[in-house]
Amino acid sequence: MTLALRFAARSDVGLRREGNEDSAYAGPHLLAVADGMGGHAAGEVASSTVITTIADLDAEHSADDLPVAIRGAVASASQALRELIVADSARQGMGTTLTALLWTDEGHVAVGHIGDSRAYLLRDGQFYQITRDHTKVQVLLEQGKITEAELETHPQRSVLVRALDGLHPVRPDVSVHEALPGDRYLLCSDGLSGVAPERAIFQTLTSIPDPEATALRLIEIACRGGGPDNITCIVADVIDTAASGESPTREASFAGAAADSGEVSPPDDSRDPGLTSAMPQYPAPSRPEPTPPEGEDVPRAWQAGRTPAPEPRRPEPEPRQREPEPRRPEPERPAPAQPAETARLREALEDLRGRLTEVREHVSELDTARERQDARLSDLSGEGAETRTEVRELRTALDQRGRGDGTLSMALAAQMREIKKLKADFLTLRDNADGGDTPSSGIVVRWRETAEPSPAADWPVPPDLADDSAPPGSATMAGYAPRVAGYSLTGADLIRRRATGPAQLRDDENETEGDSSDQPWD
Repeated sequence: MTLALRFAARSDVGLRREGNEDSAYAGPHLLAVADGMGGHAAGEVASSTVITTIADLDAEHSADDLPVAIRGAVASASQALRELIVADSARQGMGTTLTALLWTDEGHVAVGHIGDSRAYLLRDGQFYQITRDHTKVQVLLEQGKITEAELETHPQRSVLVRALDGLHPVRPDVSVHEALPGDRYLLCSDGLSGVAPERAIFQTLTSIPDPEATALRLIEIACRGGGPDNITCIVADVIDTAASGESPTREASFAGAAADSGEVSPPDDSRDPGLTSAMPQYPAPSRPEPTPPEGEDVPRAWQAGRTPAPEPRRPEPEPRQREPEPRRPEPERPAPAQPAETARLREALEDLRGRLTEVREHVSELDTARERQDARLSDLSGEGAETRTEVRELRTALDQRGRGDGTLSMALAAQMREIKKLKADFLTLRDNADGGDTPSSGIVVRWRETAEPSPAADWPVPPDLADDSAPPGSATMAGYAPRVAGYSLTGADLIRRRATGPAQLRDDENETEGDSSDQPWD
């Protein structure tokens, strides 16, 4: 079984862009699409440079060498971009995507991919996207932060996370596949995949057998969708030349910015003797054109089922004629500097170096001041900790003092209750004395002589003043009436005077200034 490719590459500027920054290459062993970016920073230069550099891969390779060959070509393309940027700083900021398919005659396929250009495979009525977009929204989708329904309207859907810019090393995604007769590959920029509905792309790939007519139809669909971006696509069919009798495409071609650039030319056909650019292209035999059922979603795994009768062949649309785009003038390079200007530039450079030194010294001073502030903050934090410890100790002391004051208050309250009890006893004694009752034997009272004797009252006489002829404790004092003078003694005084005995008692009411005489017991 001998496998080969029958392909076509087409590129269109779209309806809203002034220039075409897309580039493409299609050859017997290599298919590649690049979508340049950078606007005035020469996005078309980036895409065409990468495509012309990688076009050298269009040769027969062994199956084991395919991934290594793609990675080496990508590294070479990145180096070519770097050299352009070094030669002209105005081109810094340009970049490009790249999706490339490297083919062997045995049917081995390697796909290298960077950016958001895509590669699709249509096989047995099933439609697959075989590349992964290197975009911000794809990362968010894989992280579960957005849904597939939000991909088309997300504000960051065009933000790339990986691209060839000549400044950063980029490793492409490389996958290896086995091709089968009847497979159809589609490589395209996001000017097609981001505008044309996937269902419309699938229907076009399944309904139009000729690759060139299919590519033109896809561009027309994108333009009807508004054509906001450049549109580039390559359609390639895998054919078994021995079994089907179909003729593969032998002529390599460029498209887009790579074709418009005068510096770009297709690879030399000397690698395949006997082939010329004027070789006629034979139309492919017609084949059934399956149509998906009405109302069914885009068939990533749609089986064709029964094959309907082929529809009449549609006439191929004429390619649109448009005026050639004017080439943007190359930026003028500055003239070599004169000696005087060189000296002035050196002085300016020395001045800048001096300012840089001053800035560095100022930064060093700021760092020193910051270290001092940090040390002061550390000291303040330590002082604050000590203050908090002292506050806690003071609170503990106050709590203990409060508990001690409570104990003293309780003792004082108990003493006051005792004093009140003694005072109550004293008042009771006084009331009994006024009423003629016998006073309590536990209270020592003063007696005062009165003009009205009260013989009916027999009061106990203190032992030290009792009559010797009378029994102790039963002596009486005839002709005297007991009377308690108006005492205003506290309980403490009564206790003290009870302890000292009746000889030491004084009548507080009779003690006046200048009169220190006592009235003794009579």
